[in-house]
Amino acid sequence: MDGKLARESRDLNDSSKPLDETSMGELLKIFTPEQLTRYECYRRSSLSKPALKRIFNSITGASLNPNALIVLAAVCKLHVGQIVESAREVASSYEVSDLDPLEVEHVQEAHRRIQACGDTFDKFKVIRATKL
Repeated sequence: MDGKLARESRDLNDSSKPLDETSMGELLKIFTPEQLTRYECYRRSSLSKPALKRIFNSITGASLNPNALIVLAAVCKLHVGQIVESAREVASSYEVSDLDPLEVEHVQEAHRRIQACGDTFDKFKVIRATKL
């Protein structure tokens, strides 16, 4: 029974990989050159892991293992991407070209809109570690 489940799981994993790659390839084909450049920059970008570790440690008083640090970096990168995407929408509502850089006001308005929707991590309270 376990061998059959393992084979089915392996078959599902093998069949889903090409589907994901082909759908991603199709998506990349319909990107405009600006979107493709932005996507490539997003893929190459990363947040400084030592800085994230220091910030997390200063807020919580706890240290992170390497795997948790990778997860934290991924979540932070997604959050920054969400803010930048929203800031682009704000800039376009102010009739600013996609080629122009974002201004501080666009980012602040984007953050305000995201908070108004309740899509931030502000609803989670940070629990500081207490020393015993």
